[in-house]
Amino acid sequence: MAMPPLILDTCVVLSLLASRRMKEILGANSGPFLIAEAVLHATLSIHIMVDGVREKESVSLKPLLAAGVLAVVEPENEEEFQSLIALSLELDDGEAMTCSLAQHRGYRIATDERKTIRLVANRIGTIGTLDLVRAWGDRAGVSPRLVGEVLAAIEDRGYVPGVSHAHYAWWKQLR
Repeated sequence: MAMPPLILDTCVVLSLLASRRMKEILGANSGPFLIAEAVLHATLSIHIMVDGVREKESVSLKPLLAAGVLAVVEPENEEEFQSLIALSLELDDGEAMTCSLAQHRGYRIATDERKTIRLVANRIGTIGTLDLVRAWGDRAGVSPRLVGEVLAAIEDRGYVPGVSHAHYAWWKQLR
């Protein structure tokens, strides 16, 4: 049975872009992969470390969109817009649109935002960046050294899992 589409939140998109292996990582996971229109407009740059200094680097999802790896979706009916408005009171635009679309269309969500997970996990299937990266490493037979490099790049972008995260021990072992 096919998995429902996975709609990626901004934080996951930015972490995967920082990994420099987004296409490979998504390719090893169950799609299709979508992003909300608001997420597309929020992913213009990532923060990276260069010689110990945090700098901005411009990024583009155009190659992934053109290759059909990702598709952009947006609200199409009154229910989706109403949920978007309600969720916008508690979440940023990308998260709110992502959750609204997932809720009404039966999508799964990829997010690392704890607040988003707390708000929707009981009604929407959620996974995170580390779930995607770990599946890539396991399914594609990626060396632990390369997985560690990807995790380091994601950490440089600013994402570090909390000690209660399901994959924290794995993260620590490879970092």
